[in-house]
Amino acid sequence: MQVNTLQEPKAAYGRKAEEEKVALSDEDLELLKLFNEAADKDREMILYMARRAEKKPEDSEVHKAG
Repeated sequence: MQVNTLQEPKAAYGRKAEEEKVALSDEDLELLKLFNEAADKDREMILYMARRAEKKPEDSEVHKAG
């Protein structure tokens, strides 16, 4: 599996302004590509769904089964 990295300031995530390397899988890259190609209304829906899907690890079904 190919892993790409993206450097962004941590401040973008509410952390101190330092650079952090983030590994991106092929799935991550595909999702970003599809998101970037989507129409504005579709992007809004994708973001809405992703925000609703955010869960703490202890809330996930995988964690409960684990």
